[in-house]
Amino acid sequence: MERKISMLSVSALLFSILMMSAACAEKPSAVFDMEASGDARMTVTEAMSLDIEEMSISASAAPGTPITFSGSMYSAASAAEPDYTFEVSMQGTMAIVTFSANGQPVNDFLSLFGDVSLQGTMANSGGDLSVDLTATMGRKMFEEQFLLNATLIQEDPEGFRTDMESLANELLSALGLPQAPQISISELTISGADTLTITIKMTVSDWNDFLATLVGLSYSSPVQGSSFLNCLGTSPESLTAAMLGAGVSTTVSMSSSGSSISGRIEINSESGSVGGVFLNSFNVLLTKTGSRAEFFGSASLSDVGQFITCAMQDYLPGDYTVDSLSYSLVKTQGSDATQVLETDITSLAEASNGNLEVSFMADFTDSVDVTVNAPSSMDIVSVSGGTKSSRSATASGGEDFTVVYGKGGGFDMTLVIVAVVIVLILALLLRPKKGEKRRK
Repeated sequence: MERKISMLSVSALLFSILMMSAACAEKPSAVFDMEASGDARMTVTEAMSLDIEEMSISASAAPGTPITFSGSMYSAASAAEPDYTFEVSMQGTMAIVTFSANGQPVNDFLSLFGDVSLQGTMANSGGDLSVDLTATMGRKMFEEQFLLNATLIQEDPEGFRTDMESLANELLSALGLPQAPQISISELTISGADTLTITIKMTVSDWNDFLATLVGLSYSSPVQGSSFLNCLGTSPESLTAAMLGAGVSTTVSMSSSGSSISGRIEINSESGSVGGVFLNSFNVLLTKTGSRAEFFGSASLSDVGQFITCAMQDYLPGDYTVDSLSYSLVKTQGSDATQVLETDITSLAEASNGNLEVSFMADFTDSVDVTVNAPSSMDIVSVSGGTKSSRSATASGGEDFTVVYGKGGGFDMTLVIVAVVIVLILALLLRPKKGEKRRK
């Protein structure tokens, strides 16, 4: 099977966009409209405080179709920042990232510090990462941005190399990981006068193990995170191997000219086998002009249905599948933002003694106001961890919440029948007798 640049981290990022966090104006609410089949439509609504004047984001996903997303943002303050374009195009075994920035802020920066450029490659071989980079920049930029004296470095290049190697390894050791990687710098030179040329060649040993450990720490919860990777049929080790494993090489280039900076990153992967859900293609374009930024894109996965189901189960644990997912976030000037997540869920409720039962863990009800609505043909039979009315139940919060619903006992229909019979009887009793005139 052809190795895909699966980058599940990018896939996870998509769902992170859907479930993006910000300062919440109030506790989110989740409404589950249940069906007689046990399926449900979930609607999560949340008010948020965002430090931006306007925003509109939407995304949707369903099995058998690409994930699509788009949005626009307006912020008056961003007009003083550089305009930019950022584009990702990934297909099969190759991914290309291009970016550019321009405008007066870039022009002022380059005028003060001089032009910059970067050329380099990174490659993985046997779990070790080799890096070969060459950069040029103005001496003033180098010394002011890195707080280093270029003249002293040029007088003792070997001392600088060993100092940087020791410092890098000390920083890695300080992370407290079971086995920290080791950095070996074989070359680190700085040459030139007003314009400096910096060359570095180094190797990072045990790179794959290092990345796998970091990913594993991100998915350490027994409920959230690790279950997401397991559900996708992958692991921290296979995930990192797919992102920057054996046979993956990266080429980086960047340069400046006039009032703009542009660059390109190209990632190539050899053939191989990677299990789990992977990306077939991923495309996104992000642009900013003045005070407004816009983006749109799509992602084609080997199994979109499994991905959105695993992502939802990481948010709402349970044994179910997701048929569709849509997300929107809208913010207008002078108001809070509102984000809405809607999903169609299959088999959320389970059969229980002739009825249907749906349950939610305490962690979920503690962070979300949960309401369950029974279908019109059914009633709420019993509730644990909440309160109920005839056809709806609301979680108390902070404890497990279980709702049992099913066919009503006929009480409501009996009332209707009795009422109809009474009305008919009254109509018969009160009708005028034959030959009797109604009183005026």
